[in-house]
Amino acid sequence: MKLLKPLNILFFIFVFAVLFLVVVASIYYFHFNAGGGFSNNPSDWGTFGDYLGGVLNPLFGFLTLIALLITIILQKQELDNTKMELNTTIKDAEKKRIETTIFQMFNFLSELCDKVTCHSANSIDVESKLYTGKKAFSELYYVLSAHNTKEVALVLQQGHSIDEDRIFRQALENFWHSDGRNILHYFQFIKQFLKRIDDNNLIDQPFYINLLKSQLSNDELCLFVYYCLWFNDKELIALVDKWEFFIAVQPNSLIKKVHQAEFRGAFGCPF
Repeated sequence: MKLLKPLNILFFIFVFAVLFLVVVASIYYFHFNAGGGFSNNPSDWGTFGDYLGGVLNPLFGFLTLIALLITIILQKQELDNTKMELNTTIKDAEKKRIETTIFQMFNFLSELCDKVTCHSANSIDVESKLYTGKKAFSELYYVLSAHNTKEVALVLQQGHSIDEDRIFRQALENFWHSDGRNILHYFQFIKQFLKRIDDNNLIDQPFYINLLKSQLSNDELCLFVYYCLWFNDKELIALVDKWEFFIAVQPNSLIKKVHQAEFRGAFGCPF
């Protein structure tokens, strides 16, 4: 549509030039020749040529300049359109590349999850069970809770006053230095996954963030909460707050409900 207007102008210039030529020739013919027919005298034709040249040359020169400017405008518009199409093609290709990488990361995340293992921590089991994948995360979350219970019992046994925050942080330290080491790489990968999505505004970021959240079970999300709480990674905390990453976690699922206050943005709560 942008090319139509200049082309119309060129057409009108051509029509105007032809009509003007006809009008000028007609005026000369009827005014100087008085309807006497065409002259056989070469000098009359010379005079007529001088007349046309004197009248039409400046006009045609001006119209040629206008046509040249319009041609330049047309070329510029074509170049701009080509650049826009090229930029669109480049963006589409980059978007496709990023989305391909993201889906590969989803596959890798699933593979990491399947490789997670944990032996049963339940003392009533005669034989220790080996859990894998999502079930392993559920068992590990139980283990973390058991670490906290054990620390509380130890403090009571020693007759010390109970400092719940200090006790729980000791439980976190014990967990991440023992059983939790098995899943450190898993949450480190999730951090990199979050960064990859957050850094690329060519893609539908909320869609992929929600898709990532949907891949994690409630126990995985709870463990991720305590991963963020223990390691206190400012960059990661900013990401989970920005994308309300823990909004699907029920506060009652946490070992202590008050831990929700550590990441109010991530839980979708006002600050």
